[in-house]
Amino acid sequence: MNKKILIITLLLFLTACTVNRETEITYQTISAEEAIKAMEDDDYIILIDVRTPEEREERYIPGSILIPFDQLEEIITLAVTDLRTRIFIYCRSGNRSRMASQLLINLGYRYVYNIEEGINGWPLES
Repeated sequence: MNKKILIITLLLFLTACTVNRETEITYQTISAEEAIKAMEDDDYIILIDVRTPEEREERYIPGSILIPFDQLEEIITLAVTDLRTRIFIYCRSGNRSRMASQLLINLGYRYVYNIEEGINGWPLES
């Protein structure tokens, strides 16, 4: 009888310590078309460009805020104070924005979206 209680207790303990991967918060990857549609429907999305100022001079998405990737961690908490804000991030091709998206998740932001292919895949003239 004591052996059964020990096994049940152990199983309950192990179950309680298991991380449910389905509820972990991660950033989402969306297409440029999905981002455009979402921004048309929601005025409260913040669009962040994590490229360099020089890259931005060539082309940028109107309405975006420039926060270069190497300054993102120190500036984002000043620029976006509500961790529940929907944030869309882009760069040139999607590499820096993936890293930036993960950084924001690690900082506690909950609704982070990486625009796949970055500005290279942006279909509108900007």
